[in-house]
Amino acid sequence: MKLIQFEFICSRPVPFYAALCNHFLATEHLEISISGKNNRYLIEAVGKQDEIEQLAERISQSFMVSVWLLESHIREVPHREGTNLPLKNIHHQLPFCLHCQPRFGDNQSAEFGDWQLACPICHGEDQLEQGLAIELELVCQDLLEKRSSTFSYQNHTLTLSLDELPPALTANPTRSQVLICNPNTLPQHFIVPEQHVLALSSLEKPRVTVRPNPNQTTLTRALYDIVFGYDRILAIVTERLRQLGVGYVHYHAECYQPLVTWLNDGWSEVQANPNAFSITPVRAVEPLHEDGCFSHINAFWHKGRIHFNHQPVENTVSHEHIATCALLAGGIDHSDSRNSAVIYFGEAGFDEIVTEDKFTRTETFLRQQPMSTFGYDLIAQLEQADQKTILDKFKQQHPEQYQALHQLNLAGFEQKLSGIFAIAATVLGLDGQNVSELNDRLQAQAMSYPNYRGEQIDFDIDPDAEGRSIDWKKMVGSLMSYRLITEEHDIPQLAFGIYDSLADKLSNWIEHLDQQVGVKSVVLAGKGFTNEVFAWRTALRIGKNYPININRKLDLEGANISAGSLYLKVRRK
Repeated sequence: MKLIQFEFICSRPVPFYAALCNHFLATEHLEISISGKNNRYLIEAVGKQDEIEQLAERISQSFMVSVWLLESHIREVPHREGTNLPLKNIHHQLPFCLHCQPRFGDNQSAEFGDWQLACPICHGEDQLEQGLAIELELVCQDLLEKRSSTFSYQNHTLTLSLDELPPALTANPTRSQVLICNPNTLPQHFIVPEQHVLALSSLEKPRVTVRPNPNQTTLTRALYDIVFGYDRILAIVTERLRQLGVGYVHYHAECYQPLVTWLNDGWSEVQANPNAFSITPVRAVEPLHEDGCFSHINAFWHKGRIHFNHQPVENTVSHEHIATCALLAGGIDHSDSRNSAVIYFGEAGFDEIVTEDKFTRTETFLRQQPMSTFGYDLIAQLEQADQKTILDKFKQQHPEQYQALHQLNLAGFEQKLSGIFAIAATVLGLDGQNVSELNDRLQAQAMSYPNYRGEQIDFDIDPDAEGRSIDWKKMVGSLMSYRLITEEHDIPQLAFGIYDSLADKLSNWIEHLDQQVGVKSVVLAGKGFTNEVFAWRTALRIGKNYPININRKLDLEGANISAGSLYLKVRRK
């Protein structure tokens, strides 16, 4: 008989996988051993071929794909790595699994609609409040009759709508939230890459950002955050709506599922929310500070791990140090961030490139300097610079875009890369009510470009800025020059070229820094990398010469900053 090992390698802890390992250890008649070290979950068994095949079938029917699963293997091994001791840290918040969901969530099942159905595998019924009473059939009928339905459960209120919800009821002013009811018709409504479909179906049920299918006419926004039914109530509601012919609904919730983004061939959480979802502690060496707080995420060290909780207190991290904290968070895994660089394009703090040398000295290479808030001031600066001739031609050939640029308002984004992208979107003639919407429009155009070769847009250091900063005026002049000689159908190529050109320039800057301080790895951090086209091109360009360091145990902008602040060499008051 052979010793067969079932292996699941993950980028961060998956407590439900640990619970499944314990389940198979306790219930199988075969000689089972298990392990869960370093986010690598093992089930090992000795048996006859038919016994192993039956075990493999039971494992495949139990292990839902996790968004954090990197790879899985089944192979014969010479000796055991696991033990017969149950794993610890198995607490999870999973509402259902492959064992119970087909029973209460399939309309063909006799138990359809029983959200209190007990599950011996995931115990998802324990996630529901006791005595929950709600008429889900009435919710669905109300939605079809009135085109909107609002109901409450689990101490929060949910609104479903067949129509786009007004901005005040969305997660932010520009991104609309969509709950998918019929996965089979998903391609009719949205362009969803294969890895995004797997993420939507995963046990974590995260939100992902996609663009609408250009062949449909009802979805008018540039990008949408979409999600599958993520708890027992919504699993039942979406299945009933699917029966009634509804493919998707717009929704507003008081608490949203985590948003993930595809970055460097893997998923990363955008920003953790410890007020709603527990953050798994991460192993780390003893830090310099007892705790650190950023964006209401408090990090503290205890017994070899960094723990997190929600704290309604002021940040202990200043804007000056956010990028450096992101750099330090990238090195938590291996307790060393020396000879590394961070590219931080985020929502808080300065958009920066920061390095740390072999002596742990940090230095800022690039920090984006503030632009003017109003478009007419931006135009005045272009008129006084080398771009005046191009600007005059652009005004004559594209008066509507020129007027839109004149009326542009960058309030809150003057010192952000997203502000530069908003200017670029306006030059390309893309419509948007605010900076965030303009960024979505630009990203959607780039996503629609089918090739990998875009126009080369100028991104250089501004010689007139205090310190190193991206020369937005030169970029705008370069983009206007292309716009003078291109047609409307060339806009996707130009949008793609903007991201690819900046990624290429970032790669050049990292090579320059390597010669100066020695760069062995590059950390990517900040919500700016939720733009998956820009993230893809940046990781591709830089990754050709340097390892990309993304600590997937943490998010891109939140818990990573809090954790990194524990190691910041700054004396606190």
